Amino acid sequence: MQITKHPFGYNYRELFPNVKMIGGFEGGAIYKAFKDEKHYLIIDEGTLADFLDEDDQDLLDQLVKVIEFETEEELNNYLEERNGNLIISIDMQAPTPSASGKTLVVATTHGNVTTDCVIDGKPVVVGLNAYIKK
Repeated sequence: MQITKHPFGYNYRELFPNVKMIGGFEGGAIYKAFKDEKHYLIIDEGTLADFLDEDDQDLLDQLVKVIEFETEEELNNYLEERNGNLIISIDMQAPTPSASGKTLVVATTHGNVTTDCVIDGKPVVVGLNAYIKK
């Protein structure tokens, strides 16, 4: 794991065009990205810049942190250790009718999926359906 700190306004979206938001918090957001066979976690606390002034230059110079991991498992373990949360990222799709026809599905795992997250030596399994009312 390698951590690099960057100033407010650092354009990580140009360096990581496939970046996906996996969480938000007061003051910023957390993103995952994959590039050159490495996995990255990007913590952008840029929202805080509005509350800082020139006297806080040392903070302004490190509002974006990029953490590099060799494997996705290493990245996921880092997240688990830091937050104790399972963060789920799933691609959205065009709304399609559910099996019952009562709702429109906008994201699904199409059944249960085994994750890289491990608890008590066992992999965590997730089944997810996200939908909107018809």
